[in-house]
Amino acid sequence: MRSAARPLLTVNEIEAYYGRVCALHSVSLEVAEGSVVALLGANGAGKTTTLRVISGLLRPTRGSVDFDGKRIDGWSPDRMVRAGIVQVPEGRQIFAELTVRENLLLGGYARRISAPRARRRRACSNISRAYASGCSSAPER
Repeated sequence: MRSAARPLLTVNEIEAYYGRVCALHSVSLEVAEGSVVALLGANGAGKTTTLRVISGLLRPTRGSVDFDGKRIDGWSPDRMVRAGIVQVPEGRQIFAELTVRENLLLGGYARRISAPRARRRRACSNISRAYASGCSSAPER
């Protein structure tokens, strides 16, 4: 479904394999700037694999992933983090004592010790843009 808002994330016809098994076939989606999207499906439907492709943990064999107008499929996971693209695992793998925001920011730390201040601000801005849906008064936990 296409939105009137400019897409911040575009996944176009991606395919991904684990060995010889096709895990994703022609998956496409758009996430508009400022929107919140849920990826739903049955076990084995490809939700985690889609997120692994988006975050750079698995390279697609076909298709493309664009973020903020730049093609990002093929980027390393640490480059994704430096660009402000983070993935927070489901409940059993997060830090329960931290807020949602703190978990997202923790996921945004790159391997390099001294990332330039502007890059850190850009990463925080990308997180804010992705979650700016008018729900700022909702509790973070």
